[in-house]
Formats: sequence, structure tokens, C-alpha cells
Amino acid sequence: MKILEMIKNIAGKIIRHKIVSFIIAAIAIAGGTFAFNALGGASQIRYVLAAAEKGNIITTVSGSGQVSASKQVDIKATVSGDVISVNAKVGDEVTKGQIIARLDSTSAQKSVRDAETNLESAQLALEKILKPAEDLDILKAENSLEQAKQAEIQAEENLEKSYQDSVAALETIFIGLPNIMVRLHDLIIGTSIFTDNINYYVNAAKKYDSAISQYGSRVSSSYENSSEEYQEIFNKYLKISRSSDRQDIENLVEEAVVAARDISETTKNAADLISHSYNVIPATQGKTVSDSNLASLNSDAATIKTYLTSITSAKNSIQSCKQALINAELSIAEKEKTLEDLKAGPDELELRSQQISISQKEEALAEAKDKLNDYTIIAPFDGVIAAMEVSQGDSIASISSYGTIATIITKSRVAEISLNEVDASKVEVGQKASLVFDAIDDLAIVGEVSEVDTIGTVSQGVVSYNVKILFDAEENRVKPGMSVSASIITEADQNLLLVPSSAIQGTEGYYYVETLSAENILSGQNATGSEGVFSLSDPIQKSVEVGLSDDTMVEIIRGIEEKELVVVKTIIQTVQSGSSSQGQGLFSFPGSRNSSKSSNGNSGAKGNSSSGGSIPSGGNFPAGGMGPGM
Repeated sequence: MKILEMIKNIAGKIIRHKIVSFIIAAIAIAGGTFAFNALGGASQIRYVLAAAEKGNIITTVSGSGQVSASKQVDIKATVSGDVISVNAKVGDEVTKGQIIARLDSTSAQKSVRDAETNLESAQLALEKILKPAEDLDILKAENSLEQAKQAEIQAEENLEKSYQDSVAALETIFIGLPNIMVRLHDLIIGTSIFTDNINYYVNAAKKYDSAISQYGSRVSSSYENSSEEYQEIFNKYLKISRSSDRQDIENLVEEAVVAARDISETTKNAADLISHSYNVIPATQGKTVSDSNLASLNSDAATIKTYLTSITSAKNSIQSCKQALINAELSIAEKEKTLEDLKAGPDELELRSQQISISQKEEALAEAKDKLNDYTIIAPFDGVIAAMEVSQGDSIASISSYGTIATIITKSRVAEISLNEVDASKVEVGQKASLVFDAIDDLAIVGEVSEVDTIGTVSQGVVSYNVKILFDAEENRVKPGMSVSASIITEADQNLLLVPSSAIQGTEGYYYVETLSAENILSGQNATGSEGVFSLSDPIQKSVEVGLSDDTMVEIIRGIEEKELVVVKTIIQTVQSGSSSQGQGLFSFPGSRNSSKSSNGNSGAKGNSSSGGSIPSGGNFPAGGMGPGM
């Protein structure tokens, strides 16, 4: 049953209940009055009774606050660019996804196109990998392998030729090099009376330049070193032939290069010494330097240079041919692997690698498209444009925090009210509430609690909690900022056994009601036998367990039955010496029934006393409040 229908039904039952109670009370009062008149002013006790009936209980808490939109969002740009169009204005209703504005997206569009091209290239590469090898491709791979093998054969032949050429170069060197070594020997350490040796030049020039001795020492040292090297490699050369081991030939070529350089250095040092001596000896002393020795040294130096060039070329040729052979062997291995792969089909690792590459490029394309979408500003939900901050032609700077494009609010409204900590503890999300507005007298709206603060706000020592109530229906007359009062239904139950709250007496943990037996009510007899007069001892106390309560009624869980009459009020009337005094008292709650009397000594004065019980507005009785004997 809808909450409004439920409230309506409950109100009807309450009205009917009050009518029944009124009738019963009227009967009781009338009966008491009749008895009083018949007895000529004797003391009388009258009871106001009510029947326990089925009804409904609704418990509410109330608060006030303001109306606001249920949702408000500032739409901000996440990219920079110029505003090229604005498609909405303040007050326009928009739907989710509707375009509000556009930014210049030229660069973003190019990024999308580039990402699409990269993805297509990767997909084509994958198709190529997956494509089965054709006969023509296999034939090409076989031809390529054969060419690599022919290149290996040629490289081997070239390497063999380089070794043979190296042996020939060694033969040429060691045919002429011995004569050069003999001439160096005679010039540097020779003792022939027909040849001027190094010591002669040193002795002739040292009295003019003492530094000439250093020239002599350098010549002697370099000759000694180069002579030993020459003799060693010459002995190795005598054992070399064109059929010798390749490594032996290569080693001898390496050593010959070193020896030729050292011999060339010795020849140069000797020529420098003779030239220096010629320059320091005065012309008046006569120059006995032999021009033929200097000419012979220069000639030998040129010959050694030729030998050095030849043997160095042979060395480089061997290294080049060896590398060419290595390259040919690597090429063969590569061609064999290519042919094998063609015949075997796509490689699993290569296939996986290309698939990963495609996935990466797909992600890059998706990111580029997302970036492009950021240049189109759309409504995030159905609502109304509350503010528009940009115009066509505005530029949004490329900074970390962008400005607001627009503000959008929902059409649905929410009431935001504040409750004290006691009331807030009773409120839960999903509870129904009724809403009224100060500005609209004839309007009441049903809503539902959508949010309750988990942390309260303390102000001047008072804790309060904000509660949001979402309207069940839209109402154009209700505007954000209006004042609203809300009654939140915290508990509601139907078909409960109810009695008036004034019928409940007792203390916490023990509650009871007073009933009068049907026989006494019908016969009008009491313990003294006076018709229509009932003493205070006549009502019967029955322990009850109470449940929910509202401002006027209390739920009876157990203890009495439906239709059973309970005392809700006692009226005591006394008449003294022709005068009457009447006192009235009501039951108090919690506590026991109290009766009081008042009298006035003046003739003709009356006093009334009554006792009864009541509960606080909206109060709840503790469950399980049963008295003894139940």
C-alpha cells in the first residue's frame, strides 16, 4: 500500500476509534450522572473507557532545510583549443550525451589518422606472417642460399690466393733485404779502411757539437734491435713454402711487417747522423763525409718502404679475405634459416610479437579517439544548463587545470534538512517522507531519504546531521533554494492492537492497564451493593507488553484482547451536606494511578479530581514490558 494511502487509512481508523471512545465515555458519564442523581448526592466514581482496537502506527521525525538540485556538475575541458561552436544556452534542457560545445580538434584528428595507419601496417605485417609460403618464394630462397654458397667458395679461393701472394711478397723482400742489412752492417760497425763508419762521423763532428754522440747511440741501438729481428724472421722464412700452414705464413707476414718498419727506422737514423755531421763540421776544416754513403742509405730507405708497402698489403689482403669468408658462412646460415622457416610456416615467437604489436597500436588508436572525443563537450546526464562560461572564439589555455565550460543541474530536486543527533539516529536511507514548502501553501510532495551524513557537524556544542530527501515526482513550482519542512516516517506498521496512551500505567519494565468486568458494567453493581457506583478497588490490573506508539496511541503486543475495554480516565465526585465538590485527575506515565481530592469549606462549593496516564509525543515503549502474572 502506498504511503499516502496508508496514512489516509490510519487517519480513518483513528477517527473511528475516537468516535467509539467518545460513545463509551458518554455512556459511562451518563450512567454515573444518573446514579449520582438517584442517590441524592452520594460519592460516585465514574470511568472513561475505551476499547482495544486494531489500527496503524506511524512514527516520524521532522526537520527543515532548503531545496537543491539532486545533482550539479561543472563541466570542464580536459584539453586545450579554441571554442568553435556553442550549442546550448542557459536554461536549455539537455539530455545525456547531447553536444554542448566543440573545440578545434585538427591536431587530434591527425593523431587518429596516424594511429589508424600504424595499426593497418601492423595488421598487414601479421597477414604476411600468416600467409603460407608460395613455391616461388621457396625457389627464391633456395637460389639465394646457392648464391651464398658460391660466395663462400669464392671467398675461400681469394683467401688461398692472399696466402700465396703473401709468400711471394716475402720472397721478394728476402731477396733484396740481405744486401741492405750488409750495407748497414758495414756503415755502422764495419772496420774497412775503405769505408767511413758511424764512429768516424761521430768523432769528426763531436768537437763541434757534443749532441752528435746521441745520434750515434740511437743508430747503434736501432741497428742492434733490427738486426736481431731480421735474423730471426730470415731463419723462419727459410722454412716457409707455398704449401706451408696458413697460420705460419700469416705469422711470418706479421713479423715481417714489424721487422721492415724497424730496419727502415735504422736506415733513417743513420742518414740523419751523416747529414748532421755534414752540417756541423766547418767548411774551413774540409768535409770528409762520403756522399756515397748518404746516397746509399736514401736508396735503401726507399727500397724498404716498397717492401713494407708490399708486405702490409699482403697482410691486409689476408684479413680481408678471412672476413669475407666469415661473412659468406654467416650468409649461408641465414639463407638456410630463411628457407627452413618458409617451409616450416610462421614462427610462434614472431607471430606472438606481431600480435602484441597490433594490440599496442589498437590501444594507441583507442587513446587517440578518446582524446578526439574530449574536444566535443557533452552533457553527462539529463538536466538543465544553469551556467554557460564560454562563447564561440574563446581559447582554452593548455594548462593543468582548465576552466569551466558550463554548469548543469538535474531537473529532479532534493530536500536537504538538518536533524539533531537523536532524530538522525532513527533515519535510514530508503525511508519515506512528506515535504511541504513555505512558498507554496497547497503543495505536499512525497520523497525518499537518499543520503544521511555519517559524520555530524558540531556548532556551539550541538551535533547535527544533514539528510537528503529525493523527490518522488518533479514539480516545476519548486525551485532550488526554497525552504522546505520534512516529516520522515521512521516506523510504520498496520493492523496493530492499540489503546489510548492514557490507558498505560506503570514504570519501565512493568506496564499495565485497568479494566472493568463486563458484568459490573452491565449490572451497575459494586462491592457495597449500590447500583451504578464503582469503587477504586473494582478495576482489574492487567500486565501488558507494549510496542510502538505515536502521539495518542500505544501498541499492545500481549496482555489484553481486541475489543476489551480499558480505563482511560477516572472521575471522582463527592457531595457534602447538600454541597458538592468535584475533583478530576488523569493517569500519569510512567508511574501509578494517582487520585486526588479537593474540598472547599464554603457551602455549595464543588471539587473535581481525576487521574490518568499519558506518554510523550511520538514516544516508544520498550519491547517486552510485561508485568507479573502474564
